[in-house]
Amino acid sequence: MNNAQKIREKIIKARDKRGWDNKDWHRAIGIDQRVLEAIDAGDADLSLPGNEELEKIILNSTINNDLPDMPRFKQPVVIAFDIHKGGGGKTTMAVNVACELGQRGYNVLLVDGDSQGDSTTTILPSEDAEMMKQEDSYAKQIEKKNLFTCMNSDYLNMDIREHIICSDYDGLDIVPSNTNLSKMDVMLSAMEFREQIFSNALKGLMEENYYDFVLVDMDKNLGLFNTTILCGCDYIMIPCECEMYHLKGLYVMDVQIEKVKRYNERLKLLGVVFNKVDKRKRSVEEAKIAAGAKFGDVIFDSMLRVDSNIGNSQFAGMPVMIYSRSCRASQELRGITDEMLDRIKKGRGI
Repeated sequence: MNNAQKIREKIIKARDKRGWDNKDWHRAIGIDQRVLEAIDAGDADLSLPGNEELEKIILNSTINNDLPDMPRFKQPVVIAFDIHKGGGGKTTMAVNVACELGQRGYNVLLVDGDSQGDSTTTILPSEDAEMMKQEDSYAKQIEKKNLFTCMNSDYLNMDIREHIICSDYDGLDIVPSNTNLSKMDVMLSAMEFREQIFSNALKGLMEENYYDFVLVDMDKNLGLFNTTILCGCDYIMIPCECEMYHLKGLYVMDVQIEKVKRYNERLKLLGVVFNKVDKRKRSVEEAKIAAGAKFGDVIFDSMLRVDSNIGNSQFAGMPVMIYSRSCRASQELRGITDEMLDRIKKGRGI
């Protein structure tokens, strides 16, 4: 037995003594779960230069760290961020909640279902013309790996895992969008089993259970494509501005959810989150009263107020949680994430 094999044996023995699987192990010591899985399978070469330090960190952390208080799910929880109105903050909410969950140690997959692709451009860094020509560039990867290509692949071999791109953010991967998604409604109209397509694409990922959450940034319509996505979701989160036109979109979503339940009985409204809140406006209280009368307890106590850091972070091409961790928007998004997790845990008896 060589030295690298002895190192691996020590690490695995320490993990097994704690009674952890690889997901527990990742959560406890903060090392990427894929790295730990490679060590567990014997695929990681611990004899490479510099890996001595990694071995020490993993071994010491495995012996000394405790498992954090984080819920475990039998399958990934699939949440759509959706409202039938543009500019409601779906992308801002989806991207930043995904980023926050990843920073807390969860494995998160963000699916960009909006043909505009703002989640994609926020999570994957921009590239200059020379970088885009390289075979391993994000631009080249997105040509092959994206939601449109996935949804148009052979039904029996459809697997969303083949369209995942790893991001530079902790615990966060993405299935990117492209403009071809705008054609999906027309293409789905001619497809058999269209209500099952997204669920079918998720099948291998659900069985694998690597991800804790799959968050979907939805397009802003009620067409076949959005219906197909909702047929594969557990919950809907609705970001909503405190304005009359957005409240109309909120009421339309309530009807949409009931329609989709004919195909997906487990779909539930997780909550309505007020976004771009400006407390100086009288419409804020009026909107809260109107929405509360219709939706009651599903209205989140947490809300996201107007903050220039959100717009600044979009120009910088990154989530506001990364752009300014201490700004008001980031603090409020952490509160929204906390409330979302609490609701999921209560709904699942955890």
